[in-house]
Amino acid sequence: MYPTQPDRPRSSPHAHMGVVVLLAIIALALLAACAGSSSGASKTPAATTPTPTVTPTATPDTSDVAATITMDEFNFTGNAHVTIKAGQAVSLDDTHGSIHVLVIGTHGQFKAMSGAPPELNNPNGTNVDGDIKVITFPTAGIYPITCTLHPDMQATVTVK
Repeated sequence: MYPTQPDRPRSSPHAHMGVVVLLAIIALALLAACAGSSSGASKTPAATTPTPTVTPTATPDTSDVAATITMDEFNFTGNAHVTIKAGQAVSLDDTHGSIHVLVIGTHGQFKAMSGAPPELNNPNGTNVDGDIKVITFPTAGIYPITCTLHPDMQATVTVK
């Protein structure tokens, strides 16, 4: 018959498990040692939550304001026809209103005028949205102001 080989002692499956556990412990110890390194190069910066930056709203310079024109949601209110001297400013107060786009012109239509303040003397006008805009009128003249969103809004600044 066939020659027989002597029986080799067989290792139990539990013996192999002990080796695997021992290798896992060594790997974890090495990993922990690397993570605890005092070298600044290997440190991961701690996560930080950004702090929101609050930008203060600019307060309009009212030192040279000679007149104020107020408005509400759809109208100029109070005195919408003011007279000032050249170089003085008018405060356009919309703190009780809504969005307005003010331009030089009438009935919601822009009409360029020589000498008018550039903030109002362009088709895009100036947005007044619940705030105050201070606009200086450098040149003598009669300047009609209207809102492109609310064509019935009419004001006049006379500059002497």
